[in-house]
Parts: sequence; C-alpha cells; structure tokens
Amino acid sequence: MRCGIVSSLPNRAVLAVSLLSFFLCTPIVNTLSFFPDRSGVVHPSDLPDEVTQQFIIGPDRVKIECFYLPCTVSHKVLLYFHGNGGNIAQRLPELIALRDRGVGVFGVGYRGYGASDGRPSEKGIYRDGETALRYVKDSLDFREEDIFLLGRSLGSAVAVNSAIDRPLAGVILITPFSTGNDYARAHGWGWLTFLSGNCYDNIGKANRIKAPVLIIHGTADEIVPYRMGKKLYDTLQVEKTLVTIDGASHNSIEYTDPHRYWPSIEAFLHRH
Repeated sequence: MRCGIVSSLPNRAVLAVSLLSFFLCTPIVNTLSFFPDRSGVVHPSDLPDEVTQQFIIGPDRVKIECFYLPCTVSHKVLLYFHGNGGNIAQRLPELIALRDRGVGVFGVGYRGYGASDGRPSEKGIYRDGETALRYVKDSLDFREEDIFLLGRSLGSAVAVNSAIDRPLAGVILITPFSTGNDYARAHGWGWLTFLSGNCYDNIGKANRIKAPVLIIHGTADEIVPYRMGKKLYDTLQVEKTLVTIDGASHNSIEYTDPHRYWPSIEAFLHRH
C-alpha cells in the first residue's frame, strides 16, 4: 500500500506524467496523490461490535463512507483521517486501537475511496474533512472543545485544514509533511518541483491552528522524511509535542516502538 503523497515512479515516468498534467491543465496533485481501493468494502453485518458504518453527505452531495466507534466512558471523540492508499475500512484495527485509548473514534473515508462516491482531489478531501467535522458536531452532538483530529501522512493535510481557527481539544499528526513542494523536492523532482504549486501547504496553515498539537515521526521515514515533520513542529505557535521514533519507517511507526507510540497518543488524549 502506498502511503506517501505521490507514487515512486521512475524519473522518465514522473516527467511524462508531470508534463501531461501541466499541458492538460490538470492539477498535478490530483494526478499523482491518490491511490484509492474500492475493494475490501465491509458489509455492516461483518463489523466488530459497537462499530457502525455511516454515510455522510456534504454540500456538493458526495456520499462519504465513515465508521463510528463510540466510547461510553468518554465525552470526547477523535476524527481519523487516513493516508492516500487503501480505504477507511482497512483502518478498522487502528480505529479500534484508538478507541481502546479511551475516546470515541470517527473514521473518515474520502471521496473515491472504498464505498464512497466521487473522485478524490485536494479540495475534495478537504471538503470531506469539513463535512465529517460538521456531522460529528451537529449529528453526534460533540462540542468542538471535545473533538480531536488525527491525520496520518496525506491525512495530516486534512487534519491541519480542518483545524484552522477552531478551539479543538487537540490535533495529532502522524508522519506529517510540511508542503507538497518540499515533498516533490525530496523525491528528486528537481526543476519540475514548481509543478506541485502550493499544494498541501501545512506550513502555510500552521499559524492558524489554535489547538495543542502532537506530532509523531520516525527517523527512517522513507516516504515523508523526518525533517518535514520537524519543520512543521518548529513552525507551530501553540502548545506542541514532538515524539521521535528512532528507526521507524513510514508504515512501521506504530510497530517499531509501540511502547512509545501508543502511550504518547493516550497521554495526549487525556492530558487534561
């Protein structure tokens, strides 16, 4: 499963796809960012206990697949935004592990992924994040002050965008990147880096985050280099914590040092 922002294409393929996207006026971010999986959709009858599949509809009438895991011992909830591969149903074990840390969890799918409608785009997944946050507030009756956001990899951009100017309980960013431009440069795009424009500009939005932030990143991350998470951390002007997992790659971070990874999240969720 690819969990970075773009695929690791050969240099000639990157050049060809980039120029094609450029000349057809198709944003390169929407060409190379998304690797949705529409297979492996879970039937409601096969879901674990206390997990419900829910479909939410945004202002553009796109139906988004989500999963809700309530927690009877907590009045707080965590919205989970996944990376660019697979679908939200494939993250059910992680959603359950997060719920077991003592908060409700609302796993958010993206348009074009799993059982959701539509086609993914940067603006589209931001809209999906906003729709999910509004649903959790208006339909599940959670206050913004009791809502956490968690974004992994590409999902960090959805979490950051959704957190702008909101008094949330907190924001957790797992292997986040700084900007799409930095990512393109790190993956050897050279002079083609300019084609990424200002996509996924977490740095530019960081000073509008009002909630405390926890960043967890691995030093051996081969998809989103550790320096990107550190750059984002240094930019933030709020209460913040950086947890470094030595030797962790992009997709192994919770397995490399689970005794540091999970307690860090749990401590952040229950710090007050």
